[in-house]
Amino acid sequence: MKEQLKNFFLKNFQQDKETQKPTSIKSSDFDSELSIITYEEWGFEQAQKQNGNKMAFIGSMNLVKQEYKRRELRKQEKTHENINKAKEELSRLETQIGEKKSTVESITDKIQTFKDKINTLQKEIIRIKENPQEILKDRMSKAGFLIGLFILSFLTVYLFIFYSSASYSGFFKKFTGGDSVGSSIFDPQAIAKAYKYGLTVLVLILTIPFIFLGLGYLIHKFQEGKGPEKYIKIGAMILITFGFDALLAYKIEKELYEVKRMMDATGALPPHKLSMALDSENFWLVIFAGFIAYIIWGFIFDFVMDSYDKLDVVKQAITARETEIKINQGDIDKCQEEKEKAEAEIIRLEGDCKKQQAIISGNTIIIDWGIFGNALLEFSNGWANWMTHNKKTKDQIDEIWQEQEKFLNQHQNEINNKNN
Repeated sequence: MKEQLKNFFLKNFQQDKETQKPTSIKSSDFDSELSIITYEEWGFEQAQKQNGNKMAFIGSMNLVKQEYKRRELRKQEKTHENINKAKEELSRLETQIGEKKSTVESITDKIQTFKDKINTLQKEIIRIKENPQEILKDRMSKAGFLIGLFILSFLTVYLFIFYSSASYSGFFKKFTGGDSVGSSIFDPQAIAKAYKYGLTVLVLILTIPFIFLGLGYLIHKFQEGKGPEKYIKIGAMILITFGFDALLAYKIEKELYEVKRMMDATGALPPHKLSMALDSENFWLVIFAGFIAYIIWGFIFDFVMDSYDKLDVVKQAITARETEIKINQGDIDKCQEEKEKAEAEIIRLEGDCKKQQAIISGNTIIIDWGIFGNALLEFSNGWANWMTHNKKTKDQIDEIWQEQEKFLNQHQNEINNKNN
């Protein structure tokens, strides 16, 4: 066996001087006994035969690599099965690639559709700016707006006078026998009298009308909504206004009745009751003087705003198209993101295909090179043990370990380059 190993070493050492790349070997190149001894025993034996020579050690490391590969190849009894699995995996990957490419094509078509829509909308905006008359179909909107605004202005003044005067009469006025419903609702001195009570009372009387104007504005905004909820909200606003008007009417009617009752010398008038207010024309006069005007104000306000919107139809048309352009651009961005993900997935799948194709074509040998360093370390230990046993110098032994480390680094670089 020793003579056979010697001849094999000499042959392979000459090959390794020419190239460091491992070559294919036959099982007959090694003695069968070599397969059952350890790498450390083999290293000790080789060092003995080569007298620990450093150059011989370098050549022997290539032999260790080839022997490790030979032993690993013997373990690949399922190589054929691995190739079949690689073919199945390759077929699956190619199907996925086809699906992803179809997805990319579909997304590309969608992106082009969105771009065409944006281009059309941009042309429409330019056309509207150049000829705005083509969308101004209702030429009466301006007249309706001006008439409605004129009526709305006077109704606003009316409501301001009514609610400021009625609020003062309901909260602060001291009624006398000469007061009537008309003077209570439309008291020309309400603001001046409120000022006598103090600045706070004046501010309160002046701001109460804006509560009702605000409620009327809310009704208009709720009408712009959708669904049954808007009717519930509008109904709530109307009920709130009617309730406040009813309280003012009840308070004013009650105060007028109490003054009349106090001035009745006979004492025949009974104390005031709610039922009396409901039967009194004064009560309903106060309510309708404010509430009906408030409802009319709300309808006219809604009409005026609608007329204004029609006057602004050109701007609205441009704004609507600009909004649609933004929506389409957002869709393009989403599609572009999906496309990039699909393309990245295709690249990954194609990389996996190359790995499977390499296995099928035989360009890749399924060998676990991760633990090759252990085999080389055992061999080097055997070599160093012989040198130590035979009293070789420390520098000579260190050179052996340096060459072992250099060879292992070179091997690792080769593995990394193949993986990349």
